[in-house]
Amino acid sequence: MKNFYFLVGALLTSFSTLSQNVVEVNASDNWVGYMNVFELGGNYVFGTGWGVPDLKTTADLTGNQVILQPNFNTYENAVNSGDPGEIAFWTDGADGGNKIMEANTLVEPGAGFNEQDLTFSGSVVSNTLDAGYEASFFIKALDPAAGYSDALGGSKIFPIPASGNFSVSVTAAEVPAGLIIQYGFTVVGINANPTEEANLGSIVMSAPACNIDVTSSSNGLTIEANAAGLAYQWVNCDDNFSVIAGATNQSYTATANGNYAVVITDGNCSDTSDCVAISTVGLEAEDFSFNIYPNPVTDNLYINVNGSYETFKIFNATGQSVKSGDAVSTINLQAIPRGIYFLQLNTSDAVLTRKFIKK
Repeated sequence: MKNFYFLVGALLTSFSTLSQNVVEVNASDNWVGYMNVFELGGNYVFGTGWGVPDLKTTADLTGNQVILQPNFNTYENAVNSGDPGEIAFWTDGADGGNKIMEANTLVEPGAGFNEQDLTFSGSVVSNTLDAGYEASFFIKALDPAAGYSDALGGSKIFPIPASGNFSVSVTAAEVPAGLIIQYGFTVVGINANPTEEANLGSIVMSAPACNIDVTSSSNGLTIEANAAGLAYQWVNCDDNFSVIAGATNQSYTATANGNYAVVITDGNCSDTSDCVAISTVGLEAEDFSFNIYPNPVTDNLYINVNGSYETFKIFNATGQSVKSGDAVSTINLQAIPRGIYFLQLNTSDAVLTRKFIKK
């Protein structure tokens, strides 16, 4: 079957300038349509831009889903027109369609996506499409200097799976400047009689489904994500989930009372843990208090304790532990870089923190 694509006008209103672009199925994207029409024997008839609803693609903003169906509006419009020529062109005269439709639902993100890695991914919520139709997801790179053929040679076109996540990627070297990048979906098959709509099924897609363990455990002032080996970003729940700068380890130690959560990323999937309350920063037992000197400190930090404690930890301004140990009266800080730090002393029933500056 001959493929012919010519679509240059649809551009996203904004684009990324990062070295890698990661896009997911999103109903709010700037989806556009292009239809290629073939005779039942495979001969190419024409190709033209179509409205996305005319392809029988639905961008469901409420559910953030993209829904693909076989095309049947050509059959319906031909019959409703009463034009014998239209009816003969689009129908077989026996309640069936008369053309092979290649419906392309796609996004053209613009020149900002050239010369950068690109990944397009999603998840199949349901796939009841009739076996007589073929549905694919793709990245293409159309070459205006070669009749708008796909410079990737169709190597980034794959069947939409029956269920689960799907993904396709290209490298920056595969999409040099001058090529027109597209990503999206294709449904190929006969134009259907709308009375068969329910029987022909559909494909419902959304952003990739994430199966990340976002549970966490807390011990004193430290919260730790239970999922290991992934990417982490701790956030402050009390400040509209604002990012805590530099807090990108699996664990986070709070330097102030509040509620904290972690955003965990695995590949293209991200999910956020429940917020964990920390309320013991500065908690003192009645018989336990301490002060430190000098502050600012250059080499040795001295601890003057009223009572006794078991262990100490030193955290930087992003909550990362930089030094720890058993109870001492002097801590050597020569190996610690300049900056703001917090010294935490721990007993069996108290946690006390003091701020100091290493100069």
